[in-house]
Amino acid sequence: SIIRTERMVEETVRFAGETLAVRRHLAPGSAEELRHEKAQKRRKMAQLGGRLAALDAFLGLSGNSNKEISTVEKSGIDWQRHKDETGLSDLSRDPHAG
Repeated sequence: SIIRTERMVEETVRFAGETLAVRRHLAPGSAEELRHEKAQKRRKMAQLGGRLAALDAFLGLSGNSNKEISTVEKSGIDWQRHKDETGLSDLSRDPHAG
């Protein structure tokens, strides 16, 4: 059987007027992974490409359009980054963790 591991995705988002790079870990088969795949397909289908690439850029379809995120989403991203940096996400493996 094939075992799929988590996939890391990097996106550019806008929050409070700033552009931020966000890394997320997507579990295989999760709803979040499926949403990400659908969004990528929609973006790719919307692009004209080739000689019409300038039109794509003008319309903002070049794939670089930044998604606006809410305060709640930003808080969740910050919390996940903190857990990754401090090792809090590995508490399930620690027998002494409460």
